[in-house]
Amino acid sequence: MLHEVVARDHGEGAAFAIMLLDAGASTDVRDYLLKSTPLGWACRWKRAELAQLLLARGADPVEAGAERWATPKAWAEKSGFALPGHEGPAL
Repeated sequence: MLHEVVARDHGEGAAFAIMLLDAGASTDVRDYLLKSTPLGWACRWKRAELAQLLLARGADPVEAGAERWATPKAWAEKSGFALPGHEGPAL
């Protein structure tokens, strides 16, 4: 569900994401198509508010076990998006 909230954000995505996270939604689930977490999707579609929320709620910005092209950092770079709080080479 978090993936869908990120993909369809029309200004209320953060409120829906908070409800899902408060109910126990996981930030580390990968979809089958893009092999990415909700944070990866937020980076892909430049959803800064949702990326910040997911990071604040413990989403892993590095995702060492992910395929390199499917990490939040890779999506951010492809999209020309600065991953909030993780700009620069530290990521």
